[in-house]
Amino acid sequence: MTEQEFEKKEYTKMLKKDRKKWSGHRNLVCSILLIISLVIGLFLVRPVRSVIEKRELAELPKMSWKTLWDGSYFTGLSSWYTDTYPLREKMLSVDTAVEKAYGIKKDEFHGDASAKGDEIPDAPSSVAPVISGNVTESKNTEATSEGQTTANASTENTTQQATTSEPAKDGTITEEPEAAGNIYITGGRGFNVYYFDKDIADYYASMVNTLRARIPQQVHFYEILAPTAFGVCLSDDVQKQLGGSNQAEAMRYIFSMISDDVQKVDVMNTMKSHNSEYLYFGTDHHWTARGAWYAYSDWCLKKGIAQNNLDQFEKKEFTDFLGTFYAASNQSESLRSHPDTVEAFVPMATNDMVYWDMDGNEISWPVINDVSTYDSNLKYCTFIGADEPLSIIENPNLPNGQSIILLKESYGNAFAPFLVDHYKNVIIVDYRYYSGNVNDLISKYQVSDVILLNNMEALTEGHVNELLRCFPE
Repeated sequence: MTEQEFEKKEYTKMLKKDRKKWSGHRNLVCSILLIISLVIGLFLVRPVRSVIEKRELAELPKMSWKTLWDGSYFTGLSSWYTDTYPLREKMLSVDTAVEKAYGIKKDEFHGDASAKGDEIPDAPSSVAPVISGNVTESKNTEATSEGQTTANASTENTTQQATTSEPAKDGTITEEPEAAGNIYITGGRGFNVYYFDKDIADYYASMVNTLRARIPQQVHFYEILAPTAFGVCLSDDVQKQLGGSNQAEAMRYIFSMISDDVQKVDVMNTMKSHNSEYLYFGTDHHWTARGAWYAYSDWCLKKGIAQNNLDQFEKKEFTDFLGTFYAASNQSESLRSHPDTVEAFVPMATNDMVYWDMDGNEISWPVINDVSTYDSNLKYCTFIGADEPLSIIENPNLPNGQSIILLKESYGNAFAPFLVDHYKNVIIVDYRYYSGNVNDLISKYQVSDVILLNNMEALTEGHVNELLRCFPE
């Protein structure tokens, strides 16, 4: 062996020794950090609810011979430990920030890439049938009560006014969005992919016709289907690339099955013609108050009354809103860097209302509440106290005016304030939580109009059943 070969061999041995030494140090440091994190996880106060995700976290499972034997105890223990780890949400933020540093590819897809909606049929030859009988499943909440007095109804005479006065520029997004979690993201905005379900569409149309048959015939019944940002802000090509269904076509199909006795309000064209405006939140699945106002304007046109324009209202703004898309995307850094601002428009007649909570307690509350100090994920709660079973807004300027019922899910929250200046009583029923008979409210308040408002993602079998339970046969 030459001298050079010997030196090379010794140098290689030295490098291996040094690598082994530093590897041992690295493993020791990692072990110490792991032990520290385990101690933190075991002894710090663990959260029971995720503020960002708006859900209750996993509970510590109870030990029994059965759960020990089938292994479910250890599975539940693992889920509880990871779900309630004290620093979980901060660690998710760090993780998404690291991923952001590496970059997100445009064709990235998280979730079920094979998911597809049903083919949307042509208009059927007949309307959907009325459903007979009652839905008997129990509701998730206790019955609510209210103690307001009956009001006399009279006709409000106003003039018809067009929704828009000038064309708006096109804000359609034609670039395929990126994905984070199950939420598609482009330009700091999130979108839920819409999948058409024919069975649910048929069932929904039957439910609407059934409600029309069960609501007194002298009451005007309006149906509003609210498109989501996916159908309004993304081009048809992008929607197809993401495997989604066309909401405009889905609406046409559903409306074609609904009886002519129902006054259908198609807001899609108006929304799309104004999609360069701030109609939908980027970090949340709801429309903005501005988006709801365009739907309200189309409803005014259908009803034949004059709309109130946005510049007539006092406007409130609440910044730094991070909604459901932010939570569902593991706190996407792209969404975090583009927080929303919640606009709210205070009714001119009154900002006072009462609602009955899940336990039947009567609570006085503002129609538009100051949520400037609320957590960043709760800013949409500015509208009508969020999702309560029953709310009533009484207009002091119309002592002999009409009454209206708004049947809604959470999209109706931003819509309801625009009704206040047109009615003596605006009665808001969140059908997901209300346990009473809505026809009793119609009789008590001598209601002249009923609006059913659902967004396209809310057309589910569960929601249909909940609506049917509100109108027992």
